[in-house]
Amino acid sequence: MWLFGRLFKQSSSNMGDREYPIILCHGPTKHELIVSGDMTVQDLVVKVEEVTQVPRGHQKILHKGRNLVNSSSNLSQLGVGHGAKVMILGKISPQRTEVEEEEEDKESEAIRKIDMSCTGLETTLNEVITNVNCIERNFDTHSRGEALGRFRKKSLGINEEFMRLLEQLDGLELQENAKVRRKCVVRRIQTLMEKSDRLHDQINNLRVKYP
Repeated sequence: MWLFGRLFKQSSSNMGDREYPIILCHGPTKHELIVSGDMTVQDLVVKVEEVTQVPRGHQKILHKGRNLVNSSSNLSQLGVGHGAKVMILGKISPQRTEVEEEEEDKESEAIRKIDMSCTGLETTLNEVITNVNCIERNFDTHSRGEALGRFRKKSLGINEEFMRLLEQLDGLELQENAKVRRKCVVRRIQTLMEKSDRLHDQINNLRVKYP
């Protein structure tokens, strides 16, 4: 009796590993999907996107009237067993044409080049900041006034270049995905311009001290 009970428990514990079919109902279309009991809902969401083309963030997965999307349980725990019918709600992601894909690639490349230019300017800005900090700490006492004049001119040039990059970004006509990337680069440039403004103020204060 004890041996039978032990075998039964072992068999039950392995049920989650077994694969079985469920039916995905998306509008008038039905899809058979092979799953396992230990598959998480997040794993199912990925599979549903592959099969139905409904983006992950726009899915509702209903089983017996319950939305499974936000659940942290696996399919076995949720009672999604062999042959279960699961309803999928959500619009199919539109297929992009080859022309649209080429256009998005061009947009991404344009933004990438501007971002690379921003990286080069940031390196130059940091070098100027290091030199000005050395002057402020009296590590470099030779011709401080003359050096500060050069660094002031350089910092103004850096700010002008940042402005030019912002104008280039503003002039790009972009699709929605590229607009998100542009926004990130714009924020980066604005942060660096604020840093450059602080450097400019620091240099002006030091020029008063070291004319």
